[in-house]
Amino acid sequence: MENKSINYACLILSQLVEMIKNEDCENYIDIEDENLTEFFTALVMASCQLMNGITGENKNYLQHTYILNNLIVQYLIEHGALDKNKESKQG
Repeated sequence: MENKSINYACLILSQLVEMIKNEDCENYIDIEDENLTEFFTALVMASCQLMNGITGENKNYLQHTYILNNLIVQYLIEHGALDKNKESKQG
C-alpha cells in the first residue's frame, strides 16, 4: 500500500538535500554547525507560511508546531508505531 506521507517526505527531503549539497542550486544554503539552529528554525517558519497560505489561516509559529505535533502523533498511531498508552517504537 502506498504511503503518501512517506512519498511526500522523500520528495521534500530530496529538494532540501539539493539546496544544501549543490552549490549550483538557485536556493543553495551553506549549512554548518554554527547555523543549524537557524536552518531548522527557518524550516518551521517556512512550513508555517506555506500552511497559512494554503489554508487561508493565520497561525503563529507555536500554533503551527502544535498542529504538526498532532499530525505526527496521528500518523504514528495510524501506522502502528505509537500506542496511546506506550512510548513510540520509532524512538
